[in-house]
Amino acid sequence: SIIRGATSACISILHRATPAIQHNEIYGSKSGITIQDKATPLIFENKVHSNVNGILASKNSRGYIVKNEVYNNTGSNIRVAEECRMIICDNIVRDGLNVGIRVQGGYTTQIIRNEVNNHKSE
Repeated sequence: SIIRGATSACISILHRATPAIQHNEIYGSKSGITIQDKATPLIFENKVHSNVNGILASKNSRGYIVKNEVYNNTGSNIRVAEECRMIICDNIVRDGLNVGIRVQGGYTTQIIRNEVNNHKSE
């Protein structure tokens, strides 16, 4: 599916939701995918590009960000903040105008086997 052009987030996952988001192209928004409020999604094999933040996890969320291509976002391609517990594994994270993967207050976030390159700010 192609998902584009929302005001705040193309996909917003909230309130303990546990969806699988897979095989989408997500672009043209403030955030491609926003994960909050103890949600625990599987974000798998998506292309997330041309947003402000590609994938943003915050507010005690948990979950898996696996085998995505995240690129050309003006903020962070992947950003984890505010007491999250995420597993970020086997992603291609490239060509951002800011940081590839940013973790701020992500308690037990694990970053495993990602290819991260060509960002303006590291």
